Amino acid sequence: MTTPEFAQDYQRPHLAAELTQIQELAQSCSRAESADKFVAIVRDWNKRRSHVDTMFNIAMVRYAQDTTDAAAKAEQDYWDESAPLMRELDVLHARTLLDSPYRDALNNAFGDQLAALKGCMATTFAPEIKDAIAEEAQLASRYTEIMAKAELEFRGQNYSMSGIAVNFIDADRQVRLESQQARGRFLEKYSEELNGIFDRLVKARHGMGTALGHDNFIPLGYQLMSRTSYGPDEVAVFRDTIREQFVPIANELFESQRQNLGVDELLFHDEPVIDKRGNPCPTGDLEQILAEARTMYHDLGSDFGEFIDVMLDKGLVDVELRDGKAPGGFCTVFADTGMPFVFTSFNGSESDIAVVTHEFGHAFQVYCARKLELVEYKWPTVEAAEIHSMGMEFLTFPWMDRFFGDDAERYRRAHLTRILSTRLTYTAAVDHFQHEIYANPTLTPAERNALWLDMERQYQPHRNYGGLFPHLAKGNFWHRQLHIYQLPFYYIDYALAQICALQFWQKAEEDRDQAMKDYMAICEVGGSRSFTEILEVGNLRSPFDPDVIRDVATFARNALG
Repeated sequence: MTTPEFAQDYQRPHLAAELTQIQELAQSCSRAESADKFVAIVRDWNKRRSHVDTMFNIAMVRYAQDTTDAAAKAEQDYWDESAPLMRELDVLHARTLLDSPYRDALNNAFGDQLAALKGCMATTFAPEIKDAIAEEAQLASRYTEIMAKAELEFRGQNYSMSGIAVNFIDADRQVRLESQQARGRFLEKYSEELNGIFDRLVKARHGMGTALGHDNFIPLGYQLMSRTSYGPDEVAVFRDTIREQFVPIANELFESQRQNLGVDELLFHDEPVIDKRGNPCPTGDLEQILAEARTMYHDLGSDFGEFIDVMLDKGLVDVELRDGKAPGGFCTVFADTGMPFVFTSFNGSESDIAVVTHEFGHAFQVYCARKLELVEYKWPTVEAAEIHSMGMEFLTFPWMDRFFGDDAERYRRAHLTRILSTRLTYTAAVDHFQHEIYANPTLTPAERNALWLDMERQYQPHRNYGGLFPHLAKGNFWHRQLHIYQLPFYYIDYALAQICALQFWQKAEEDRDQAMKDYMAICEVGGSRSFTEILEVGNLRSPFDPDVIRDVATFARNALG
């Protein structure tokens, strides 16, 4: 198991003492005799907050690396219990900055984005929601614990959620069916608990929203996502346009896929596979893939080469498949050093290569922004952050031969097909589902499942369970989506970013040098600009413009022939 060398000196911070220090800093801000002294105090706070954030991320990574480790679980429990205090720390700081007579000095020193972010944060806490914040964190960790279990029995062997996934893209249709059914049995086994967890999450989040003066959780959810330049109305129009433009394309692609597979009906377990040969898989093992990734990033340019050497040589990547390891993948940052960390589990499928493009795209942005002073600026808001990851998927297309050999073109086509047929429409469905859930917080589990089935009818009308997945046919598919449980409203960001990433692909086809310059530019500004400002930096058109979505859909459709 890989633990970065500078993350080994973990010490649990005393957050109550930190709160006292922040309170003293707040008083110092109010008594500051000059703009320079005020800015110096803000820098002092930033140093303290960066250290707390670093310790939090080390604890989070260690727990994700081994959810069965008692010591790691104890630290995760501590941070879950401390979630209200963390929110209180951030809200106190936000209110202090916003109330200061030296707001202009703040903007001059750090730019306007800091005040915009603090404006979102300032109204997200009140003492009466402390228990709900803690409960939310604890329930999210319980979901991780369930999904990390190695209990998926398939052909006499137990698999983890990550480990079994390679069978979903097997050329043998029976293997696909049985492995998907194994995942279905696992989810059905925990269905009652998963419903119970979500019931409590919705209740807690709705209570937080109403306690803070909202009709429901939705406005608070947007504030917690730091969405400063758009709201639910713009997102609803975006979803509608995605449905209008991409559902017809998806239907055509799935019909073509059915023909390529030679089946009478395209069923649920056929969806991930492009043709009778099965999906292309990388030709190398873990070490070979990372070695090829190193070569690829050096080929991209000196900045990229320096980045990949640091990532691989300093233990900033953990991609080994292990029992007890949390499923999924992510990139985080240790703010004290500005260094990123990539976490996932290689399983021998094409998703391994998505890691060295998507997650490493996140990591490259963080690496580019490591010298930005503020902890808030290490990352942009998430819809912008996903441009870096999805953009890298396309910018590295020319190097896929290194990973797939003669199957490289099949991989590129499969990747684009998946985006057009599934990723965009499914993302919109998840977001629509969440808006309906939090607008109607008293829905029963059966009503939530009926709602999910309605989302499938709208956004994925091709889906056919064929009587083989009764649990999913009842509307339980959403149980497998981590974001619904742990990161409310963090999902439409993928679709917004995807429209931008497709623009990067089009740019690269026309003028690769300019595309790379624009990509570097949005990485270097980190989180110091808003989403719409980052689009301007990268010479990207707004995904909220329906004409942009139509143009992107036309380009991608033509590329697929």
